[in-house]
Parts: sequence; structure tokens; C-alpha cells
Amino acid sequence: RSGDVIADAGLRLSEVFTLSALDRIGARARNGTQARRRAVRDAAPEAVRRLSELLEADPRARQEAARFLEAEGARLADLLARGRASMSADATRAFLLLDAASS
Repeated sequence: RSGDVIADAGLRLSEVFTLSALDRIGARARNGTQARRRAVRDAAPEAVRRLSELLEADPRARQEAARFLEAEGARLADLLARGRASMSADATRAFLLLDAASS
């Protein structure tokens, strides 16, 4: 599960992003994938770094992240691009982190 991978990186979804950061990410997500990823890296650079390092070092974590992104990524990216995603949902926050850390 995506939450397990994030927890394995020593992160808690509820603590990674401030509400104002989520608002900024949501606004910038409407400008495309790269803008969304930059916004996530700007908002939570340490979290993205830690998660990137875990994905690089742990094949199981990398596989779990890939599975989540494959299953949920397109749907969540589309919702974000249209400004329709629930920014407080764990799935949205997990997607933002895993997508930025995996790219």
C-alpha cells in the first residue's frame, strides 16, 4: 500500500503538507505535470528526498509505489489538472508525494 511506503520513509501524510501548500499545489497542478511536481518539491523538499531515497534503495517499496501510481495515478492526475481533486484525501497526498519522488 502507498501509505506503507510513505510510512517506511518515516513520513506521515497528515504532517507533510500544510493547508496553504496544498492550495498552492492544487493551483499549480492546473498548469501541468511538471508544474505540479515542482510545487510538491517546493512544498515538501525533505519528504520528497526521503521518499526518493527509499524508492531507489528498496525494490519492494519501488514496486508498491509503481503499483499505486499505475492504479490511481491517471485518475488523480486528471482530477488535479481539472481542480477537482480532494486535496485533503490521503490518496491525493500519497499520489503527490510518490509521483514527485518517482520522477
